Order: sequence, then C-alpha cells, then structure tokens
Amino acid sequence: MSEAAKAPNRVTMSGPLGLTHAMVATPQKVTLGNLKVDVARFQVRDHDSNKYVQGILKKQESAAVSAALVEVVARGDHLDPVVFWQDPEQPDGPLWVIDGHHRMEAYEAAEVNPRAKVWAQRFKGTTEAEARAFALHINSREHLSMTQAERYQAFWLMLVAHEVTGSARDLEQRFNVPKSTVGRMQQKVSEVRERLRIIAAGEGRKMDVGFIRENAPQWRKLAEWQPNNEEAGAMSVDAIEQKAIDAVVRGLTIKFAKTVQARPEVVLKAFEQFFQEATGQALDVRRLTPQEAGERDVWEF
Repeated sequence: MSEAAKAPNRVTMSGPLGLTHAMVATPQKVTLGNLKVDVARFQVRDHDSNKYVQGILKKQESAAVSAALVEVVARGDHLDPVVFWQDPEQPDGPLWVIDGHHRMEAYEAAEVNPRAKVWAQRFKGTTEAEARAFALHINSREHLSMTQAERYQAFWLMLVAHEVTGSARDLEQRFNVPKSTVGRMQQKVSEVRERLRIIAAGEGRKMDVGFIRENAPQWRKLAEWQPNNEEAGAMSVDAIEQKAIDAVVRGLTIKFAKTVQARPEVVLKAFEQFFQEATGQALDVRRLTPQEAGERDVWEF
C-alpha cells in the first residue's frame, strides 16, 4: 500500500461557522461600517449585575476574550459571523449587532477598515423586542459563559418592559431562568412598573422601553431599591454594614480571586485561621453542596 493510501483523509475547512436557526439567515459578507453597536439596547451581558467578585472575574474574562479575538483578526483569519437586526421600517438603516459585541471590539482594536467586508447573519425578527429576546436566548445556553445573574437581569428587564410573554414553563425553556424565579419576577412587575411610571411623570418623560431599561432596578438588588429621595432617607445600618463588607470583598478579590478559583479549599482554611488568630474565636467555613446552593437560590433575589 502506498504512503498516500495509508495517510488519513484530511478535510480542509474554510468559511465561517455561523448559527443554524430558523430565525437567522445564512452567513453573508457585509460592510463593517454598516454594523452598529448599541450596548444599552442590545448587549444582554451586564457584568455589573453580578456580585462584586464575579463581576470582576467576568470583566477580566471579557478582556481576555477580546484580546484573543484581536490576535485572530491581526493574523488575517476571519471571525465567526456576528448576528444583526435591521428595523424593517428602516430598510436603509443601520445593522444593529445583537450578538457578537466582543467581535466588534476586536475589529475596532485591530483597526479594521470600516469598508472591509466581514461575516454576519441577519436575524429575521421584525421588532427590537424580538431581537433582544433572541440575543438572550442564544447567549443563555449552558455552554456559554453568561452568568446566572446576567441571565436573570437581562430577562428581568425585558419582563418589566413587557417585551416577553408566556407561561413560566415556556419562559424557563426559552431563557434558561428557573420557573420559580420567573414566577417571583412576574409578581413584582406591576409594582415596579407603577413606581417607574411615577418617576417618569415627575421627570416629564415617557415611560418607554428606553426609560425602563435605564431606570429599572437590578433584579438582584430589588429588595433595596429606593427610587426617590423621600424613600431613600438616611443610610440604614444594614447599608452601612454592606458598604464595609464590599470594601473587604474588594480587597480580597484583587489579591486572591485567582487563588480561590484554583484552590478554593486552601483559601477557606486560610480564612478560618485568619479569623481565629485575629479575633480569638473559632469559625467553621465550608462549601455548600449543589443541592444546598440550589435550595438557597430559590429564596434569594
């Protein structure tokens, strides 16, 4: 048998790896300058919706992803298609990126000519609400790195804005938000919308989707939301304590976040030892089992 016959078959693959979905067209080349980014409207990942430590880690991860994509562009390789939506009422209008913000950052950082052609796919939905919901749908899959808090926050904003409807079970399947959490959110929507209506009226503004996305409280911090000066009053004892906690957590995050990720048990034991030596009191720190963590999440915003 010849050496050629013995050699394994090699498949040369070229072209973009795009999404396969009934609501997304096949990949096409578009002019980079025609693609526009509006983070406030279409970026469903919000690192600030995470707790402090996770937010810092996600920002570091985001920066690393962007840097890696810049290297890909710099060596002349193509990036996977971004997904864009175009308002049917503006057929000559901008192509709004709803998925692929890191890729857009990479094109800008690599100083790609705005007249260059890049791969993209068109989302076939007709409304901005549909585009936002689809962006959350494709970013909320388990194998992607969107955090639970980011997923909950993006879904919450669309729920308050009346952009998504359906049963709790249907919404759970579409957006990967537990049915119990969907139910709790749905119970709070009317109250939050009424308070937002009062704020909008006081400022002489229309309570549209833009106003809601700008002013609605974070789901994670809903319990402490104080939308006006009369309700806010003086800082509570709990708020003062939380501010002190945040300062400690900030210091720990800067110094030890990577160690916690690599060797969590060592850090827990070190904290026990530190607490005992600093206060003379014993402390028992342990990790929750997945079941215990799940039960706790049921009761937490």
